[in-house]
Amino acid sequence: MNSITQIETRQAAESCKVAQTVVTFFSGGGGKALGAKLAGCNLVGAVECEADICEVYAQNVSPIITCARVETVDFRQWIGIDGAMASPVCTRASVANPLAGECEIDIIAGEATARFIRIVRPKWFFLENVYGYRRFEAFRLIVNALTECGYSFQVDHCNTADYGVPQTRKRLILQAVAPGYLLPGLPSKVVRWNGWYDAIADLLPGLEDGAFAPWQIARLGSMGRRVTEFLMMTGNTQISHPTGSGCLSRSQPSNTVATNSARNSRAWLVESDNSSRNAHDIHKADTSPTPSVTTASRPKAFVVPAGGNEDTVAARADDEPAFTVMTNGVGRTKAFVAGEVSAQGRLFEVAEVEPSLEWLQYGVVKTLDTRCLARFQTFPDSYKLPTNNELAAKIIGNAVPVKLAEQIVRRLVAATQGSEARP
Repeated sequence: MNSITQIETRQAAESCKVAQTVVTFFSGGGGKALGAKLAGCNLVGAVECEADICEVYAQNVSPIITCARVETVDFRQWIGIDGAMASPVCTRASVANPLAGECEIDIIAGEATARFIRIVRPKWFFLENVYGYRRFEAFRLIVNALTECGYSFQVDHCNTADYGVPQTRKRLILQAVAPGYLLPGLPSKVVRWNGWYDAIADLLPGLEDGAFAPWQIARLGSMGRRVTEFLMMTGNTQISHPTGSGCLSRSQPSNTVATNSARNSRAWLVESDNSSRNAHDIHKADTSPTPSVTTASRPKAFVVPAGGNEDTVAARADDEPAFTVMTNGVGRTKAFVAGEVSAQGRLFEVAEVEPSLEWLQYGVVKTLDTRCLARFQTFPDSYKLPTNNELAAKIIGNAVPVKLAEQIVRRLVAATQGSEARP
């Protein structure tokens, strides 16, 4: 029997010659559809029920979109297409939702998706959702339809950072292929994660100055001394203390900051979510899958999420991915850039902060905008975000990262293209 690698090698060239036709459901702003386009597919249909999101999709992805609830659509129009992609609404399956739990809308969406599979029977099917969706009856209905139609499928719990997305977004990924084809499996994982800082470094200078919220300051205070020590020990920034001590008293003048020519800035990213979900009081370096900082890592930035309990806050280095982009993160996600001064001067004075927060003097707080969040989801800069920040955040936060979708679709196309025809 031919191996997957052999099939992909032979079929990759063929997939470039004949564009596969693809339909998306629960299309949103088109993250997965853009991935399919980059993989060489021809988008022949999309279904989204919110009119304002449909307009954004039509402007950026394709004018071929049906604004309707998926259960009202006649699927027979797409019999003969090659592939389909779906991302059913996931808020009630998310751990971030305190009112999580399956409802009738979820069941209806699952039934419609299952009906589509039975009627259209595409060569391949790709579903993305939060991992909790696997427990829903809606998901069982979809899996049952795939089984009844003879599909081979696999379900994985994927961290998007493993596939080059500068964000640790963990999601359920289901891939299915029709009878006669071999599952391609997941793409190869990257050797090194892509950091959030590099993803938006060119945008940081133009961002609005901001300030940490009081509750963020309270949480950051628990790690302030370690942050100051970190700045001094890494050698990337030299902090001159007139007294020779680790912290200045409130009556002492501000310290001098000199940045290393090789790494002339550092930043901290603070997540927007002020939830009570679990977090760890830790710093995450670029080489570690769990947050930690060593003097050898020499990062120029690290990420501090706002999530966590009232006493702790997590942190990540600049060459780590961002935390999961949420639909409500615009205006509340902050970056602290060390060694830089705001247009209004220093935002923090020694007299204004506790000694453990002394490090706040050594940089400036920036408020991340929707373009930054879109970068974390690997949307191209050519994607025209709506001026309504709430709508933009909803589109970005609910999207499948474009880069992940592209990689998965490329493999599904290669596995179902050419001579390995269905019986």
